[in-house]
Parts: sequence; structure tokens; C-alpha cells
Amino acid sequence: MQKKIFFLLILSLPMIFSGCGSVQYSLTGGGPLDAKTVTINYFPNKAALGNPDLSQVFTEALKDKFLKESKLELVDQNGDWTFTGYISSYTTAPVAISSDNKAQSTRLTIVINVKFEDKINPKKNFNQPFTNYADYDNSKNLSDVAGTLIADISTKIVQDIFSKTALDW
Repeated sequence: MQKKIFFLLILSLPMIFSGCGSVQYSLTGGGPLDAKTVTINYFPNKAALGNPDLSQVFTEALKDKFLKESKLELVDQNGDWTFTGYISSYTTAPVAISSDNKAQSTRLTIVINVKFEDKINPKKNFNQPFTNYADYDNSKNLSDVAGTLIADISTKIVQDIFSKTALDW
């Protein structure tokens, strides 16, 4: 019996140790760090509806993410990487309907169109929408919870953008 346990332990060691080690991320997809600067332009709100704070909150969240989690220097123009875009949609819709056909919660969805330009590796360039949402209890007014919802949604979208560009996911 001890031989079987010893044999299983020996067989499982490579699997155990293959998951160990450090994971390193590069801002250029695995090669040497070529990008040194990033320009993040203001994202205006072009949605039919919206919150007056949304553009500022999102733009600052994107800048903060790159300042805190990358080695890129934020510059006003002509960065190695440039982000431009706009908020294209800010909508609410009921998501949980009770048995008496009343909405119990509502979903706030935000769509932000992002154009990314990489001067060093133009193959990474893209122009695409990023979407995310948050639900809130229907007993609350949107105006009362909008600040928190916008911050939460912006954080999620910023993470998606960061993952697509800086982490190459």
C-alpha cells in the first residue's frame, strides 16, 4: 500500500510543480518593454441619456489604472499608446420581474467605444465597444445610486481595456 502512495506521489509531483512559479506580464505581449508612454484622451458622453459625471469618472479611472499598474508614463499627446473614444450608450432596463409583473431590479448598462493605437506594434490597434452593467434595487432612484453604479461599471470596463492592451488577453 505504501508503494502505491509513494508511486502516486512521485507521479503527481510534476503536475504540482508545473503550476508553481512566477507569472510575468509584459506591456508588449511577451517581448521587451517597448512602449514607454500612454496618452489617454477625454471620453465625451455621446449617449442619448447619461450622467454628467460619467465622462470624467471613466477617463480618470482609465488614467489611474495605467498609472498604478503599468510602467507607462502618462503624456498629454503623442504617446506610444493612445486611447480615444466616447460613451455611446447609457441605458436602464428592468431585469427581475416579480409575480405581479413589477420590476424588482433595474440594470444600468454603459457602452464605451474605444480606439486604441499602438505606434510600436500597429497590429495591436483596435476600435471596439466595451460594455458592462450593474443592477440596482427598484426601490431606489437611479439618481441616488448612479455615482456608485458608474464607478463600479467604469472599473469593470477599465479592467477589460487594460487586459486587452497591457496584458494581451
